[in-house]
Amino acid sequence: MYKSFVAGLAILLIMEGVLPVSAVAEATEEKEQASPSGLRAGKKVAHGTRDMLLGWTEIPKEVAEVRRETKNPTWGLLAGSFRGAMKAVQVTTSGITEVITAPVAAEKKR
Repeated sequence: MYKSFVAGLAILLIMEGVLPVSAVAEATEEKEQASPSGLRAGKKVAHGTRDMLLGWTEIPKEVAEVRRETKNPTWGLLAGSFRGAMKAVQVTTSGITEVITAPVAAEKKR
């Protein structure tokens, strides 16, 4: 059961990265409100899974950003790693929360 759940989440993540269908659906607020609750929950799970699995990518992003801002590679590595780690924890935690609360949010909207 757990392995099939993880495999399903991985497939959703791949689909979300390769086919950005959610970007089209999020373009109009009316479509989002009119969509069935199961679709909203699915989008929430896909977004949360992406955040859970790719939250660590905030670290190199922040290193590059701090390096660009300060023009100092050493400070970029040190401060950027710290800022990136803090942001990675935030994004990963947000992803976990979205995956856990997806079924609850779908039930409340019915």
